[in-house]
Amino acid sequence: MNRFSLQCLCRGKRKDNEEWIEGYYITDPFKGESAKTYIGFCGEMGQKMELHEVYPKSVGRIVIIPDQEKEALFEGDIINGRVRVCYFNNFVVAYDECSSSFVITNGTSKYNISKDFEYTVVGNLFDYTKDKERNYGKI
Repeated sequence: MNRFSLQCLCRGKRKDNEEWIEGYYITDPFKGESAKTYIGFCGEMGQKMELHEVYPKSVGRIVIIPDQEKEALFEGDIINGRVRVCYFNNFVVAYDECSSSFVITNGTSKYNISKDFEYTVVGNLFDYTKDKERNYGKI
């Protein structure tokens, strides 16, 4: 048994080619700040897990699993959409410690994610912070 921690389905940006990948978040909890961060996934049954080093700040947990009507939604995504009659632009998907749930927020307003929630992903916080030339407006 190795000492690596394996957690829920996540997305992260690879360090070697800047591509976004989905898989399982893996890191060594005993190394603290010096630990490398990986996203790993398995192909066919019996194959070794494929690991790719990712930027730690790019890792986001899956919030909504995609189906025929909705695309996947990850922590750190920037979205536009509506909840019932409230429309929103440039809200960020985040985990709220107080309610122990994922929410969308612009820093002032906060909404729980519900089944009435309609959205379009327009970017993500990692690319927004890394590339200041992309204009999502005020976040």
